[in-house]
Amino acid sequence: MQHKSNYTKGILFGIGNAVLWGTFGVFFTLMLQGGLSEVAVSSVGPTAILLFFGIKTLIKNPGAFKISLKNFIIISGCGGVIISIQFFAAAKALSYVSQGIYTIVEFSHVFLLMVLTSLIFKYKFNRGKVISLILAVIGLCFVLNVFVPDGYIQPMGILWMGINWFSQCALAILLKSVLNSGVDSDVVLVYYNMGAALIYWASCPPWEIVAQVIHSNAVGKLILAIVGFIVLNQLLSTYCWIQSMSNIDPAITNALNAIAPITSLVLGYFIFAEKISLIQGAGVLIVLVSVFVLNKSSDHEESLD
Repeated sequence: MQHKSNYTKGILFGIGNAVLWGTFGVFFTLMLQGGLSEVAVSSVGPTAILLFFGIKTLIKNPGAFKISLKNFIIISGCGGVIISIQFFAAAKALSYVSQGIYTIVEFSHVFLLMVLTSLIFKYKFNRGKVISLILAVIGLCFVLNVFVPDGYIQPMGILWMGINWFSQCALAILLKSVLNSGVDSDVVLVYYNMGAALIYWASCPPWEIVAQVIHSNAVGKLILAIVGFIVLNQLLSTYCWIQSMSNIDPAITNALNAIAPITSLVLGYFIFAEKISLIQGAGVLIVLVSVFVLNKSSDHEESLD
């Protein structure tokens, strides 16, 4: 049985990750408005994580970098190949599917991930988890206004969303396997983001990001947005995510991401003066109920020794 303190830690880190990840849309918009390109914004995250956790590990535990070739290939492959496929599939899907519907379908990959983790890592697949996910999907439909007339989906969108589904599941399972093998979580973050950074650098190296910042018409605001993005949305969020995955079923960690759109909704209200409708408010309550149900149904679940 999974130790109670580890389970609680995993849940708290998962919630922290979701809340922090919900700031992505706000920072993304602010950085685009400040003059950064989409590729540059995508490059900032893995570059910052690679540098921060790389330096931290070199100072505290340099020997942790020595891992098996198999684990190195798995981790760097996740960071490079799988992440690049995931983001490319997401970009393609969004050209065929509305943002609201895409977010709902993307979140629903947790259903598949829950089945896979029950088979591979022996986590329990119970009725409470399924109910919580269904509630989360319903709540997100309200939060994201999926029922408005501009919601749309085209056949090719299903293909690309499917690819995105499987890439997210593959990423979670592979990272969980190396964490279970005893690889230091900071080292996982370094190698995982190194693979992603190398791919992004091919299109937008770090000096190109610096050049875009220098030529911005609002350098001060752009720098503040970049710092907020790096600290909150990338470093802290990623740290919480990997710590949550280390302690609980990765399907639960990803399921808790239903909270992220709530953060985005609240920040949009205060920063961009976006209105929150009664339907969206009801959606927030449903999502919070789904998290409560998930927490209760998953407590004391079995995990792999």
